[in-house]
Amino acid sequence: MGIKISRRFSQYLALALPVDWKSASNDFKRYFSNTGWLVFEKVFASTISFAVGIYVVRFLGPTNFGILSYAISFVSLFAGIAALGLDGIVIRDLVRYKEDRDELLGTSFLLKLIGALLAIAVISLVIVWTPQDRSANLLIFLIAFASVFKSIFVIDLYFQSKVLSKYPVLVRCFCTIISALFKVALIYLQAPLIWFAFAITLENVIIAIGFVFVYREGNLKLNLWRFKRTLAFRLLRDSWPLILSNVAVAVYMRIDQVMVKGMLDAKALGLYAVAVNLTEIWHFIPTIMVGSLFPAIINAKKNDYKLYVSGLQRLHDMLFFIAFIIGIVVSFGSGQIISLLFGERFIDARMPLIVSVWSVVFVFQGVIRGHFLIVENEQRLGLWFRVIALLVNVGLNFLLIPWYGIVGAAIATLVSYSLPVYVFSLFHPVLRLNLLMCLRSYIFPFRLIYYGRGISK
Repeated sequence: MGIKISRRFSQYLALALPVDWKSASNDFKRYFSNTGWLVFEKVFASTISFAVGIYVVRFLGPTNFGILSYAISFVSLFAGIAALGLDGIVIRDLVRYKEDRDELLGTSFLLKLIGALLAIAVISLVIVWTPQDRSANLLIFLIAFASVFKSIFVIDLYFQSKVLSKYPVLVRCFCTIISALFKVALIYLQAPLIWFAFAITLENVIIAIGFVFVYREGNLKLNLWRFKRTLAFRLLRDSWPLILSNVAVAVYMRIDQVMVKGMLDAKALGLYAVAVNLTEIWHFIPTIMVGSLFPAIINAKKNDYKLYVSGLQRLHDMLFFIAFIIGIVVSFGSGQIISLLFGERFIDARMPLIVSVWSVVFVFQGVIRGHFLIVENEQRLGLWFRVIALLVNVGLNFLLIPWYGIVGAAIATLVSYSLPVYVFSLFHPVLRLNLLMCLRSYIFPFRLIYYGRGISK
């Protein structure tokens, strides 16, 4: 009986993995091990962060949590400027041009540092010209300062390109523990709200120090990093659509929270932010799976186009199936989940959670699409996705929030994730290929059932 179950599980697994990737046992084990470390990190870090986050939310209450969420969302609107859209491009080039490692890392580090300073400058200008509460402004500046330390995170891109995520994972797990203990101490000491904003910056400082440590422990030296102007122009030339795209995606992922506070109040935002957090907690899944397999996807495109397309389709199938299960479970258990975790003060977050959790389907597909466009060198198309989605999101928020409150904001976000992308994909041959993969993934559960019946005979 045990042998039969094991054989059936292996056959099911075969449906979800490209055949040629399995046959290349060494590469498969390497990618599988890398993914395992990333999964461990996210499960470990998410469990600790989520558990401590529950106590933070309970301690702050809807209003103070709404103010903190507003500050985080406001800074996130400008996060795309600091990131400069370089991550996928740098990983791609580190895989292709291994000999240029120090120039790629040195150049991308300085570009990201300049981007972080530029983002802080833009935030300062926006705050000057918009009426804000003074305490909220202080929270915004404190959180924004963390982007300076994120520039050293280019070290993580190097380890991703080498499929060696074990070391960054250990760093981030250690920092998660330190950050969690710090927040627990703040709750015990009944600390004011500003200290919880400081905790965000402190966590990024510790991670940056940890990345430097593991990089040097690998007999690699930061003093070998070199900035190369021609390389900087090439990176920016390739990434500028991603810069604008990341700005657009950051805005349309957080503009709803900024608009909820502006059109309703901080308490409403606190409730809505709980629904958003319970939805976004699942976003690590496609990030891990696609990010870990990205080097393999690049190599497959170079060596075997049929394998490349087959692998992407199977990735779509797996992620849709996972997103579908998440949507079902969270929708039916929304009330119990919120009451158990956050208490009855947050029960009004139930309906926006039921709506917003289904956005994970489109987020999962979007992560694959973003990497697909990088491999196809079609980053400009990703920019159009984000711009259209942003416009739809803002327009629907203006229309729906006055009528339906935070549920209207959840509906606006769900529609903006899905409709513009599917409609826009009809007008470009590369995008039609990706759209076909997305649509085929919707019938994956039925194909899985059909396949299961076949192997059970």
